[in-house]
Amino acid sequence: MNDQTQEPHQNNPIAPNPTKKELITLLRYGRIAEFNQARQYQKVDLSGADFFEANLVKANLSGANLSEAILKIANLSEVNLSEANLSGANLSGANLSEANLSGANLSRAMLMVESRLVGTNLSKANFLKANLLGANLSEANFMGANLTKTNLSGANLTRAVLVGTNLLDANLPEANLSEVDLSGANLSGADLSGANLSGADLSGADLLGTKLIGANLSGAYLSKTNLSRAHLQGAIGLPNRGLFPWIINQLKDIYQ
Repeated sequence: MNDQTQEPHQNNPIAPNPTKKELITLLRYGRIAEFNQARQYQKVDLSGADFFEANLVKANLSGANLSEAILKIANLSEVNLSEANLSGANLSGANLSEANLSGANLSRAMLMVESRLVGTNLSKANFLKANLLGANLSEANFMGANLTKTNLSGANLTRAVLVGTNLLDANLPEANLSEVDLSGANLSGADLSGANLSGADLSGADLLGTKLIGANLSGAYLSKTNLSRAHLQGAIGLPNRGLFPWIINQLKDIYQ
């Protein structure tokens, strides 16, 4: 932690309408129950706060303003961040397992290597231009989320739910998308070069102009998938399960 804050005395309860500094101090010193009780009196502005390596397990941060906050290597497991503003926040290496980020704004946020979002609720969250390079997102729920131009290079999305998710122009080279549900998702213009899509459900997904160069599509389901102008050079395990004749003909045209 960069600045010096004095821990509030255990016997001194926080008064109604606590200051931003008082709320930040409670969180930094792990007094989560007191914070959760105190925050009911006001909207929570924690913008720019430094929570480096802080333990915030089960904190109620729903609707909080955490824009530009530093949450590197913080423990945010089981934290309620629904509808929170995390735009521009640094969450690199943070543990967000089982956290609730439904409807949260994570535009331009950094959740790079070793960030853990295993089983996290990210439904309808906004990740516009966020950086999730190498993040662990296995079994996370992205249903209806916006991942436009998000960097997911090398990320682990095994068995994640991305039904109806917007991945327009997203960057996913070498990402692990095995057994992912991408049905109805928008992947047009996305880069999935070298990605593992084995067993993925891409039924009804839009892959217009998507790069699938060297991707693994073994056992993937492509019923009613739009593969117009998709780049499939070197892709392996091209599936036939659920393919309609027009898709088969499309693939033949690409390889001729």
